[in-house]
Amino acid sequence: MRTPVCLLLSLVLAAAAPVMIAGTASAVSDSASCAVLAHRGDTLRGATEDGLAAFRQAAMDGTDWFEADARSSVDQHMMLMHDPTVGRTATGSGQVKDMTAAQLRARRLDDGGLIPFASQVLNLVRGTHVSVLLELKGMGSAASYRSLTSSIRAVGVDKVTIESTSRARLERIRGWLPTITTTLVIYSEQPTPSELDAEFADGLVINISQVSDTYLASLGDRPVY
Repeated sequence: MRTPVCLLLSLVLAAAAPVMIAGTASAVSDSASCAVLAHRGDTLRGATEDGLAAFRQAAMDGTDWFEADARSSVDQHMMLMHDPTVGRTATGSGQVKDMTAAQLRARRLDDGGLIPFASQVLNLVRGTHVSVLLELKGMGSAASYRSLTSSIRAVGVDKVTIESTSRARLERIRGWLPTITTTLVIYSEQPTPSELDAEFADGLVINISQVSDTYLASLGDRPVY
């Protein structure tokens, strides 16, 4: 288990996103060691979220973690995009899952950059102290898991934590990468400690405002983000 740290969600925080405080449940309230996570990168200077410019800026800011969102294209390439459709942050319209990687790369993010492959943000942390918290927003066939697995292995499994609201996705990525650290994102439900003993998840990403001190204490030394 990793050394307990407080993971401060910073730089960009979507209103609906869970608050992330990383460490063991028992250490959340009194941890003095904090790391900084760049949620979809640093967009405060005009870079588009989940774009390479945003992550490069976050690295220059001195962040400890990148948080990024990945979806599979119709031809099973893993692309960075928070929304199921491209229109909010890029030119054009349409669903990521219905377009090829080439079609997605033909769009431009609002800052002029290309929609990145997930492998590109992973490559940014190679040889650095930065780690990646990668949320699996949408997966395709086995080929999408194979592609992602290859990209993660190229930079090191210990550099990447996978998160998802989908237990099925976490179970499946664990099948491809048995030692990968995984976290389950929850918004309102409160899984019991016995439910968390399942092999698919090492920890939780929770909205701290929706849980009690008693619930956190019940989790013991399980990592909470």
